[in-house]
Amino acid sequence: MTGTAETRADELATIGGGVDFVTLEPIGPISVRVHGDSAVARVKLKFKVVAQGQTVQHEGWTTDQFERRDGRWQVVWSQTTAVPNNLDLFIQSLQP
Repeated sequence: MTGTAETRADELATIGGGVDFVTLEPIGPISVRVHGDSAVARVKLKFKVVAQGQTVQHEGWTTDQFERRDGRWQVVWSQTTAVPNNLDLFIQSLQP
């Protein structure tokens, strides 16, 4: 959630308790490009999260890379980039 690479365990810990996603909704169409057994999906989202006791609302872009493995699509990489509307509050929410 801070722009650094995270392990699967780190990501699950964030989703499981460090950050409370109050709302997470798409605000535009999902764009998908497929090439063989790989696909990339991108969507603009509206977030409302509680992190470190601070409520932050902003927009952002999420891009996910998928691979087809044994006939099933699996996310193998994901990147979310915030577009904060209150940069100071957003930075404060990331502090330990």
